Amino acid sequence: MSDEVLSELNQTLRKQGRAAVAAQAAAEESLESLKRLEARLASPSTPDVEDRVRSLLPYVDAVDRVSAEARRLESSRAGVLARTLGRAQDVEARALARAVGLLVAQLDGVLGAWGVRLDRATGVPFDGARHRVVESRAGPGSSLRVVEVVRAGCSVGGRQVREADVIVEGGNHG
Repeated sequence: MSDEVLSELNQTLRKQGRAAVAAQAAAEESLESLKRLEARLASPSTPDVEDRVRSLLPYVDAVDRVSAEARRLESSRAGVLARTLGRAQDVEARALARAVGLLVAQLDGVLGAWGVRLDRATGVPFDGARHRVVESRAGPGSSLRVVEVVRAGCSVGGRQVREADVIVEGGNHG
């Protein structure tokens, strides 16, 4: 081979090498961009997800109210009497309570997959970062405890979106 051919071949190889390095850098940059986008979309604390969750909270509240009412009806004196007498309404009340319970579980499951945690816990110490007192009742002990949740609280990825409206008891009121 002549020196001229070798020189031309060497130049071509250098150009292809530079192009390969540039293509590799572009591919790595694209991969990093894709990873950032994936993390942003998967991150439950993005403002987008928080906004979507806020828009769903009225439905969560409605389902919670229906669930509480179904449980109340099932355990009411009329419900107990109906169960004792074996009335058909009892079967319907229990079926409604179970169906609403399943709906609540499904909704919680979907929201949980998005990194959403609904705060409905009772019997826990009052926490000003998670709870907002809507009623206070006299009770034993020096610390406040949540005895009823009026409206569920909500956090997304550990970030509080809405405090739970709660009824507390305690604090040496009596």
